[in-house]
Amino acid sequence: MDSEAQKKLVVEFQRAMERADREFIESVTTQDFTFENIEDEPVHNPNTGETYGPKFTRQQYLDIGVPSIKKFTVDGMHFEFEYVVSDGPIVALFGTSNGKGHNGKTYTNRYCWLFRFAGDKIDMKREYKDTWLARKTLYED
Repeated sequence: MDSEAQKKLVVEFQRAMERADREFIESVTTQDFTFENIEDEPVHNPNTGETYGPKFTRQQYLDIGVPSIKKFTVDGMHFEFEYVVSDGPIVALFGTSNGKGHNGKTYTNRYCWLFRFAGDKIDMKREYKDTWLARKTLYED
């Protein structure tokens, strides 16, 4: 897959996350796909009692990660993408969110999503964001 196709695929990956499109995410990831939120400790949601991450297997990402945007926001993150950089199998996507949590708080964050390709599929994704902001606005009343 050439770099332009990789760039297009990572943007569509994030759009699929917005839709909670498990089928699409499953179709473009390898069996050994891993996801990592770049933070030091697992996320604990005091509203649900769930604790998870910061590293996920493919199955955990499909079960927990893919539906998370719909679970934590009223109507999505409203991602906007600024630019995409590609270097061999690595693609970095930079963007912002502007969502509203179920607790009524506005959630506006900045991201760098780092993807790694193995052939035509994605085998790794890392998400860099302000994790303190995410916890304060999405998980707390």
